[in-house]
Amino acid sequence: MRLDVQHYINTVWLLVAIYWVVGIVRAKPTVKRESTLSSALHVAMSCAAVLLVWNPATGIGFLGHRFVSAAGWVQWLGLAVTICGCAFAIWPGLVSDRTGAPWSRLSRITN
Repeated sequence: MRLDVQHYINTVWLLVAIYWVVGIVRAKPTVKRESTLSSALHVAMSCAAVLLVWNPATGIGFLGHRFVSAAGWVQWLGLAVTICGCAFAIWPGLVSDRTGAPWSRLSRITN
């Protein structure tokens, strides 16, 4: 059975999700956090972005058309970019675990 590039890309994202969940479980308790309204706005905008990108029914305008070739080399390049991007996103968390310096998308005070 031959696996396609999309399978590898999905595997990379699954590993990022596992890292993220482990980080949530290991996180210190939060003493002060952003407001509920601000947090809800961030979640709503993120959900809208996911729907626009991955739901075929929302292929509005240029979002409904392919803008790069479906050639094999483009798919492998996409895998390489995905790996580099995910590594770049995870790297600050790994560095902050070693140095103890905070690195987060939101500022918070922990015990």
